[in-house]
Amino acid sequence: MAATGTSVATHVVEIDASHVGSYAQAKRAFATRSLPDVILLAPGAVDTKLPFTGAGQSLSGDFLLGIDDGSQPYRDLGLDEIDAAQVALEEADFIVSAGNGVTDIGAFEQLAGEFGAAIAASRVAVDNGHFTRDKQVGATGKTVEASVYIAFGISGAVQHLQGIKDCRHVIAVNLDGSAPIAKRANLTIVGDAKETIAALIEAVQTARRKHGRAPAAASVREPLGAAA
Repeated sequence: MAATGTSVATHVVEIDASHVGSYAQAKRAFATRSLPDVILLAPGAVDTKLPFTGAGQSLSGDFLLGIDDGSQPYRDLGLDEIDAAQVALEEADFIVSAGNGVTDIGAFEQLAGEFGAAIAASRVAVDNGHFTRDKQVGATGKTVEASVYIAFGISGAVQHLQGIKDCRHVIAVNLDGSAPIAKRANLTIVGDAKETIAALIEAVQTARRKHGRAPAAASVREPLGAAA
């Protein structure tokens, strides 16, 4: 960066349209400067669980290095796409979870694929054989810290609520608007899980077509039957 004259600001805690700011003199003073070419944030300056609000865009690093002679001092290996279903629930940032109110498991898994979300389940749904034990969320299962956790047909037993206490945004879809999960949820949709899942799949696919992106592959798993 020194060779190309690139300006850098480190330990930044404030970004404005015209300047960046950082603490100085052991945090006894606050300093600002004009916007640099590269900004390095101070540890803890932002909440890593803030919601993702847009489609990502891949940019070339050439603008940073300012190299125009055709040489390439680095090799871009690209991005490795990981199936969200293979991500450990403890590490997942977007989770859709099914309870015994989900009767169409195939459609639920298709929605997870459309969203690119990890799959979780309540203890009842696991006990009924619809999901493996490693998908169970709750006091006797996994504790998750997702930015978005959508609970379909989950009433919200105390054990389940304990497993999602650190989630940033919880959305509940339940026929019972007074279910315990609704008290924890940031947003509650009072409605049938199957109908809501179908509507969400259609909405996501419509958005993909609008933006010229191919729909995600549909789930090939057949429903295991209605949950008790």
